[in-house]
Amino acid sequence: MAKRSITIELDDETLRDLAVLGEPLKVLAHLAYSAADGVRRPGHPKREQTNESLQVERDKSDIAIATERAAVEEQADDVFSARQEWSAPALEERSTLGS
Repeated sequence: MAKRSITIELDDETLRDLAVLGEPLKVLAHLAYSAADGVRRPGHPKREQTNESLQVERDKSDIAIATERAAVEEQADDVFSARQEWSAPALEERSTLGS
């Protein structure tokens, strides 16, 4: 494949920021190759693997949330049941006093 040169103009701040990642020219070349690769191979296995990994993590999160929600609901049910048990004798006592 033949190579061609392009010229771009960047401000000093952008060049300094790119230099943190490596030699700016090499960083830009790497980004260009990555972008072109994404266009050439949109269904690339690496992307599919990432999508699968993200789905696994979402599933784990959903399970954790559902488990936590079930525990909270169970605790709320326990509190409600305890409240009913505690108040039942008081209600019976009131009803017998009123008769």
